[in-house]
Amino acid sequence: MISRQIETLIQLSKTAHHHHQLPALFLKTSLDHNTYIISRFILTSLPISLHFTRSLFNNVMPPLFAYNTLIRAYAKTSCSIESIKLFDEMLKTGLRPDNLTYPFVVKASDQCLLIGVGGSVHSLIFKVGLHSDKYIGNTLLRMYAACKEIDFAKALFDEMPE
Repeated sequence: MISRQIETLIQLSKTAHHHHQLPALFLKTSLDHNTYIISRFILTSLPISLHFTRSLFNNVMPPLFAYNTLIRAYAKTSCSIESIKLFDEMLKTGLRPDNLTYPFVVKASDQCLLIGVGGSVHSLIFKVGLHSDKYIGNTLLRMYAACKEIDFAKALFDEMPE
């Protein structure tokens, strides 16, 4: 019952003032470990303030969805290096990235022209068996092309099943 009421509060909170009050409510109601509530809150707080969202994120045990959401948000900004840092933090927590995580990190590598990081992520993608995913493959292709690694881009393109 309480979690549904809090979810309604999350949806109705449109200002930074309201969003700043919700983490205390999560603690008071012991919902600060509820992955669904935390994910919803992070998703709805992004349009208000990326900085605030990150500060909340650092004070909870975020689920994979929350990591993906924040990594994606940073990849869309001029601070895309933060996506890579967050990805590294996620790996250290033991969470396993999924097929949605990798494209955001590869995109951040592309924007920062960090071919070494992108190549390492490519290796991880291959290791976990997601190298045949179309979306991931296209993102890798774009990264190699943006970093002017045409031979890698061509080799990747030739290996793509579709």
